[in-house]
Amino acid sequence: VVSTQSTGITTSTMQAKSLMKSRFLLRAQEASHNAGTAPGFEFINKVTLRGTVQGAPRFRTAQSGRIFGSFTVRTSQNFQRDGQVFTKDTWHKVVAGNERIVEIAKGLSENSGVYVEGVLQTRKSVDAETNQERRITEIFATRVEPV
Repeated sequence: VVSTQSTGITTSTMQAKSLMKSRFLLRAQEASHNAGTAPGFEFINKVTLRGTVQGAPRFRTAQSGRIFGSFTVRTSQNFQRDGQVFTKDTWHKVVAGNERIVEIAKGLSENSGVYVEGVLQTRKSVDAETNQERRITEIFATRVEPV
């Protein structure tokens, strides 16, 4: 243990106080972020899909030069009602903004199997024809794997 001459406080004591202050600030930040929720409640925004690619993936370059890809994934859910089996299909828009994920998305083709992990996000867009504002919900991919 090394002592500082000016205050007489040991380095380990200063480190402990700094760690306690960091933990306090982290708890305060979490409490502020989770305000209005039950104690111990954490927000989770995670989506996991396994389905088939519908249509060819599309790619565009933003003004910054960053390349984005997007593709649609169809998932199917079977259920039974009155002895008959039904299939419900759902289409999900997936956006790839990470350079590595864009490269993987370039290898996808229509009707190929795909596994996607990501976060759900909603953005606003203005329809060019009607000039009306729309909300678009999409999955921002953090992991994409062909299956």
